[in-house]
Amino acid sequence: MATQILVNLPIDVKMEIIDWLRCRHDFLHLAQTCRTFATIVLPRLYRFSVTHQGSECIFWAVTHKPAEGTSASLQDNRNVLQYAMRNGGDANVIFSLQGKARDTTPLHLAALNRMALIVYDLLKFGAKVNVANITKSDDNGLDDWLSLRFRRSLKDDIRDALKATKWLPMVFPMVQQQHDIVCLLFAGGAPPHLGISGKRELAKRPQESQAVTIYHFYAAMTHFDRLQKHHVEMYAALFQKHKEYVDTKIAGAGYAPLHIAVKNGNPTALKKLIKLGANVDVQCTLGRTPLMMAIQECTIHESVDSRRVMFEIIQFLLDCNANVSHTSHRVQETPLICVMEEPITYWSSAQCQCLVTIIDLLVEYGADLNQRSFGGKTLLHHVCLQLFHAKHTGGLKKILTHIMKKGADINMPLRGGMTMLRYCISNFMSVSPSHLRLMCQLGADIGEHEVEGVLAEWIDCRKMRHETQVSKVLKHHAEHISDSAAYEAYQKAFDQANVDLVGQLTAILPSPADASELVAIALSKPNLELLNMAVPLPFDANYTWKNGKSYLHIIVDKLTNEKLYKEDQAIDEATFFVKEGTSLAIKDKNGMDAIQMANKKRERHPMFVCMLYEARDKQRGIAGEEA
Repeated sequence: MATQILVNLPIDVKMEIIDWLRCRHDFLHLAQTCRTFATIVLPRLYRFSVTHQGSECIFWAVTHKPAEGTSASLQDNRNVLQYAMRNGGDANVIFSLQGKARDTTPLHLAALNRMALIVYDLLKFGAKVNVANITKSDDNGLDDWLSLRFRRSLKDDIRDALKATKWLPMVFPMVQQQHDIVCLLFAGGAPPHLGISGKRELAKRPQESQAVTIYHFYAAMTHFDRLQKHHVEMYAALFQKHKEYVDTKIAGAGYAPLHIAVKNGNPTALKKLIKLGANVDVQCTLGRTPLMMAIQECTIHESVDSRRVMFEIIQFLLDCNANVSHTSHRVQETPLICVMEEPITYWSSAQCQCLVTIIDLLVEYGADLNQRSFGGKTLLHHVCLQLFHAKHTGGLKKILTHIMKKGADINMPLRGGMTMLRYCISNFMSVSPSHLRLMCQLGADIGEHEVEGVLAEWIDCRKMRHETQVSKVLKHHAEHISDSAAYEAYQKAFDQANVDLVGQLTAILPSPADASELVAIALSKPNLELLNMAVPLPFDANYTWKNGKSYLHIIVDKLTNEKLYKEDQAIDEATFFVKEGTSLAIKDKNGMDAIQMANKKRERHPMFVCMLYEARDKQRGIAGEEA
């Protein structure tokens, strides 16, 4: 009855009732009473939604999906959107609601929800295609809708780059391969960028700006779904229109689309991008070019098929004049060095043939086998450094001998001046002797500046002294060993009373010009064989050693302190030095001669003391006769 009364009221009374109402709930009830009330109330409801409820009606239009399995369509959504636009709605409103729609425009949500008709209407109502969501994607719920698709279709680098950017509407249909929506956005003037940093609205971004573009997606997609002819034409036009952005790099790793195509093993995308004008020598953050990355990927993949694809990519890049001499400042690599950048110690000789082929290909296109990286290393250095510390070396030996035949210099030193043979010798305890012998067979040598260092290491390492190759190297370079270094070597051997070492030194080095100190050292040791090796060397019979002691003083000290040193031996040695001209008149720093020292223990060594007196008398007699 009450409803019928409202329906039959005059129109002016109905208008007064509407003006008197303030509650949205009452508006809704009134609109249900008759068509007239509905016609008058609906615009007010939409204006209320737009001005006081955060455009809830527009949000519904771009997010409400008709139930599956019903005949419902998007017509209701389109009607609601049109009503909202006619009553003050903004196609570029920012939804600041909690949840997945946070800080996002209607166009983002319509594209995300695959509503091509709603996208069409929004564009007609002035929605901007170059506006990004305000908050970075890793800070809101939009990433939830895309994570599964990314894991299947994109490399981690692209996904991480997107998470660090603000997304444009085009990102959703590109990931979901909704080609009709891509067509609509492209026709509406969408830029090639899918994720950007910095300002929210993208007007004209410089080419060097870091962003995620359609070209990155194209390179990262393993394949597009089967496309209709008009979609193929659309993508061709889209890629062609924005080709000045084909070298845009993502944040972080700094990968250009070519890098992504290489990492994804996508030669089709690679060729398409280069045809669009992509720089074949574009560098990522680490300074690597696509060629360097392709070579590295070839060493990473264990699958023969994967390596075959990478080899195809390498060949194509070289045919496109990729720089075979580029050096990355950041990681100090060249394309040749990238061949050995990853450890391949477990590779068989047959598997390493793939790397040999790449090396030959690079050399064929002009690579210098002896080119240094900024770290001072060549390809051969990297091969040797892996070889020296590898358990399975068949493949590495194959590569080493091959590049040697191609002209690699085995004696080119590292930046610090160390040659590979010197490195091998210096790490003798951890490097197999067979590797040392292999290096020598291949003609490896040390530099003149390294000889004395090798000599010092050889003296300190007993195991090394038993390796004949090191001894041969030292003997070959004996002329480059200074007198002081040679003497220091002899001195160390005599200090250690190492008869074997002294013998090895005499076989390698010339005798010292003055061995007086060495004789004194040998005389002080309880080793007759050592002394017998010392006395044939040239020495000064009247040389004074520590504390001003002569050779005779040393004999007295030894006789006094060494229990195993016999008086007969002391007499023989003293007699020898007296005959050589050692004077008994020499006094040590305490002012004592050898006889005075011996007289302190005369009762223990009477024969030795008598011998010294006789020798002194004889020396005095000779001196008197001369006077």
